[in-house]
Amino acid sequence: MASLFGDQGVTADQLPDDDKFEPFPAGQYVCRITESDVVANNAGTGMLLKLTLKVDEGEYAGRLFWENLNVQHQNPTAQKIGQGMLKKLMAACGIQGALSDSEQLHNIPFIASVKIDANPQYGDSNKLKGAKPYQNPVPAQHNANSPGGSGPAQQQTSNNAPLASGAGGLPWESPGQ
Repeated sequence: MASLFGDQGVTADQLPDDDKFEPFPAGQYVCRITESDVVANNAGTGMLLKLTLKVDEGEYAGRLFWENLNVQHQNPTAQKIGQGMLKKLMAACGIQGALSDSEQLHNIPFIASVKIDANPQYGDSNKLKGAKPYQNPVPAQHNANSPGGSGPAQQQTSNNAPLASGAGGLPWESPGQ
């Protein structure tokens, strides 16, 4: 058992109201990917690249939103859409060669086109609609000493590896698929 608020406890009247966390308006925002993971989807029919994105500038700086990309899926259309967005993110982040680890996308500013996805079951949320390179006149320094940095940015290669499933070596593909 854990004691809450010392010996006095707390009443519901003393706690703040749960303000509904509304999505920020649709538009263009300077963002960066701060976290990523590759997981099986709930139905077991494919793999998702789960992304956490953070708004870097403007009124909504610091706000987070999340995106799941179907990078491998039994439905070819779902897979094409997911891989198409991944391709846009790679281009926006300056990755011209092989993407071998989703962390290569981390902490690189880009312009995100954000929309609001209306969902009656879970509520409205922000969704990634597109991505393009950020033309910052002063290159951002991403290292352990800079805010939001997690170490030196990884150098990108330029061997233009294929994106389509079955190319082999992609993080969401298991051997023998």
